[in-house]
Amino acid sequence: MNYALALRDIAILRQEQKRYGEAERLFRQSLSITQQALGTQHPSTSRLMNDLGMLYHQQGKYLQAQDMFQQAMKLDEARGDSGRLDVATVSNNLAELYSFQKRYSEAETLYKHALQIRESILGTGHPDVAVVLSNLAATYDKLKRFGEEEQLLKRSLQIDENALGPHADVVAQDLETLAAFYREQGKIDEALALRARAKEVRGGGGRK
Repeated sequence: MNYALALRDIAILRQEQKRYGEAERLFRQSLSITQQALGTQHPSTSRLMNDLGMLYHQQGKYLQAQDMFQQAMKLDEARGDSGRLDVATVSNNLAELYSFQKRYSEAETLYKHALQIRESILGTGHPDVAVVLSNLAATYDKLKRFGEEEQLLKRSLQIDENALGPHADVVAQDLETLAAFYREQGKIDEALALRARAKEVRGGGGRK
């Protein structure tokens, strides 16, 4: 299994390098070894399917991505309580795919499912909850549900500030996302104030 894990690590590196053909071959080789060694019901099997789904999404191979995500989710759901966090991860990733395809209603349902699972297991103040909130907010932006979007962005920011500290990089990203939202809404003063806070978090607040 160490070999399968090493193959997965190399596959992730090749994906980051945009060497997608090599990444797919390595992911599939790792998946084959894992299935033979641990069985199709093992968590490592579904996680490699999720990896392949993300790779296919990145390449624009949406049907293949959907198939991988759905297979992974079916395996995770079959594991019961032990697979719930993995179900949340795959739900979030499949929702991102659907949102990209403008299948917003399906995306919203999946994001809410992922959110419910993560909140119930990790707690409402966990950074992984903030990730789903931000993603759902992006879907609401496409649907022009701006009031709901604003509330989710604010909540995501508050979670990350409390959990990671006010100077974490992700907090700066949250501030910039909320600033961009306010700029689009014509709330320029709010946007400028948030951009200034983000700059300070990133270490650019006047220090040399």
